[in-house]
Amino acid sequence: MADREEPYHTLCDAIFNSLKAADESILQGPDKKIFITGEAGFFGSRVVKELLQKGVGKENVAIPQSHEIDLRVWENCAGVVKDSDIVIHLAARVGGIGYNQACPAQLFYENAIMGIQLIEASRQEDVGKCVIVGTICAYPWFTPVPFKENNLWNGYPEEIYAPYGLVKKMLLVQVPGIPAAVRF
Repeated sequence: MADREEPYHTLCDAIFNSLKAADESILQGPDKKIFITGEAGFFGSRVVKELLQKGVGKENVAIPQSHEIDLRVWENCAGVVKDSDIVIHLAARVGGIGYNQACPAQLFYENAIMGIQLIEASRQEDVGKCVIVGTICAYPWFTPVPFKENNLWNGYPEEIYAPYGLVKKMLLVQVPGIPAAVRF
């Protein structure tokens, strides 16, 4: 199990180190409000666990479930980021190869609209930091191993994963317009 958790631990550390590099006090203080999507997922649950272990108060972490807040609705996105110091977007509509093949348009739309609206709402509300996580699905099908970030734009993703992978690429295009964005 330790081997399976290692990449998540490393990515969690990368998120926290980047946040701290940008602003040493970003995770400190009783008034720091963090909004995190995707907490129910394997990676999201690890990020929340590590936030709490690093001393962030549970009362300062907003972690609504998708059945509580529909992030495909603009007003919901605008409302949930209001008064947040940090937004960490880890939520995704995924369902495996069968779902990818059966519902590519829905997969693309739902992931795009959630991400685009959360980033834009974060920009409009002047959120201190907006963290967006990418995916290996965004890389071209024939990317050499080990994967390198400079290969991301060298082609089209594998067709089954393209709707999700292309959304993550689109969010990378949107993020540089946000001064406080952190990308992974």
